[in-house]
Amino acid sequence: MNKKRLFDHPPKRIFTFGCSFTNYIWPTWADILAYDLGCTYYNLAKPGAGNQFISTMITLADLEYKFTKDDLVIIEWTNIAREDRYSNGWHTPGNIYSQTTHDKKWVKQWADPDHYALRDYSYITLVREYLKNKTNYHMTAMINLKETNQYITKYANGGNSKTIIGRKPTKVRNFDKIINKELLPSFYKILWGGTLDKKYRNNFELFDYEADTHPLPIEHLKYLQTVFDHEFSKNTISKVEEINSDLVETIRSLKGTDPETFQRTIHNKYHNTLLQPVNIYDKLFYY
Repeated sequence: MNKKRLFDHPPKRIFTFGCSFTNYIWPTWADILAYDLGCTYYNLAKPGAGNQFISTMITLADLEYKFTKDDLVIIEWTNIAREDRYSNGWHTPGNIYSQTTHDKKWVKQWADPDHYALRDYSYITLVREYLKNKTNYHMTAMINLKETNQYITKYANGGNSKTIIGRKPTKVRNFDKIINKELLPSFYKILWGGTLDKKYRNNFELFDYEADTHPLPIEHLKYLQTVFDHEFSKNTISKVEEINSDLVETIRSLKGTDPETFQRTIHNKYHNTLLQPVNIYDKLFYY
C-alpha cells in the first residue's frame, strides 16, 4: 500500500481522538507517536466511546485550544454501532450488541445499522469539512465502518468453531466516496486481515479470562509503520519492543487473577508509560 506522509513539518502539538484503540491500559499508537515526536500531547480518547463522543471532543478541543497548522490531529473512528450519552459525565458502554447499559428490549427496538451509518458518516463528513482548512489531520478507523458487529469471528468462546452471528452490514452508500477517500486502512485490516480470527488465535494462550482484542504495543507500532511515511527513531522502536516484551510477561504472570485486578494492575504499570498526555479532561467536561 502507498504510505501517507505524516506531516510536512514537525508539529508543536498532537491531538488524538478515538476509543480504547487510542487510550487503553497499555500504550497505543497515540502514545507511541507522541513519544517519537516529543511534542505536547493531548489524548482525548475514551474506552468504549462511539463516534458521537469522538466528534464532540474534536469540537470541544478546538474551541478550547484553537487548532492551527502547527498541530497534528489524528482521529481513530470506531465501530458505528455505539450509543454515547452525557448525563453527569460521559457514558460510553461500547458496541450496542454486547454492552449491558441498554436492555435487550431497547436494543431490539432502536438499534438499527442504517441509523448508525447515517449518523456517524455524517459526523465524519462534517469533521472533514471542519478540519480541512484549519489544521493538519489524518483519519483512520478501528474497523471497517460498514460492519456493525466488531466481534465477528469463528474463534470465539475458547477457540472452538462456534461462529458469532454478526449484524447485517449497513445498506447506506451515500457517503462511500468520502469514507473510502478520507480514511486510512483500519486497524483490523492492517493487523488481522479484517477480522479477529488471527487475533484470537494468537491471544488465547496469552490471556487467561478472555482473549483481549486490543492491539499490543508492538501491533500499534506496526500499524503506524504500515500506514504512515515516517521513520521512527531507533529509541522509539526499542522502547516499544521493551514495553511489549515486559507486558507479555506480566500478562502471563497474572493468569488466574480476576478481571478487575488484572485490568487495574496492567493499567497502573503500563498506562502512560511512554509520554504523559496533558490532562484537559475536566476543562472539556470529559467526565
